[in-house]
Amino acid sequence: MKSSKEETNAFLIHISALLGFLFPFGGIIIPLVLWKAQKTESPFLNNNGKEAVNFNITYGFYKVILAVGLFTSFFVFAFLNVPGIIFLLFGIYGLFELMSVCLIIIAASKAQKGETYQYPMTINFLK
Repeated sequence: MKSSKEETNAFLIHISALLGFLFPFGGIIIPLVLWKAQKTESPFLNNNGKEAVNFNITYGFYKVILAVGLFTSFFVFAFLNVPGIIFLLFGIYGLFELMSVCLIIIAASKAQKGETYQYPMTINFLK
């Protein structure tokens, strides 16, 4: 049975990914450090930590691909003088960021309830 300490620590592992908005690579490094420090304490913490770190690495990978695509598209559409499309592209990037924040909050709230959340479209780098 999970203790409230384990649930709180799993919550903190998930929610710490939001620090990536303040520090470069903070969304990957901070959850990774928290998970590494606590993964031997319980299978619950180990599973939640792996899920959080896998999501943040995958999200970073997707974010780079999206940014390169948007950067390239920005110059193509700017050259063609199509300003409406440029705003649409930045809106897509904003929605991607909003989606990640929502998924992190959902996972953190599930962890607080003693559940392990599986993020969608996540590559399992850590098994």
